[in-house]
Amino acid sequence: MSRPRVAFWVVPALLIALGAATFLLERAPQPPAAPARHHPDGQQVLAQLAARLDRDGDGRISAEEYERYSNHRHAFSSLDLDGDSALDPGELERAVRSEDPGYANERPR
Repeated sequence: MSRPRVAFWVVPALLIALGAATFLLERAPQPPAAPARHHPDGQQVLAQLAARLDRDGDGRISAEEYERYSNHRHAFSSLDLDGDSALDPGELERAVRSEDPGYANERPR
């Protein structure tokens, strides 16, 4: 049984082609990164979120109100920095700023 003969130049040509493809792919232009979302009026968006979550209108978001919005019960305790079982406006703002890069462009108040 005879082995198929490959022209002596095929293997080096394939290696050169593979190297060229790798070189070109590494230098191919990459799509620009998605820009951070920026809210022109972050405070207004934050107020709308607070109003949506604060069902009883007391200005604070209780654990029960939060759980209606989110399935992550364990997250509430990490957001409630003062441990009073409610998120005040400052705690809500810190939570939103930590999760949304667009708020990083806003100045804290």
